[in-house]
Amino acid sequence: MPIRVYGAVGLRLSSLIVCLRLPYLIFVKVAGWLSLLARSDASKDVELLILRHEMAV
Repeated sequence: MPIRVYGAVGLRLSSLIVCLRLPYLIFVKVAGWLSLLARSDASKDVELLILRHEMAV
């Protein structure tokens, strides 16, 4: 649920939230990519088999 604060304080608070959220989202995305690189081929094959099974069902 978004926080709504009006006036100069609200503008600063909104800017602070955006400035903190952006690096967090970048970090989460990069960490996800790094975890994909670290996975073994066997685990990737198992995930593909599970996804194919889910699509078939």
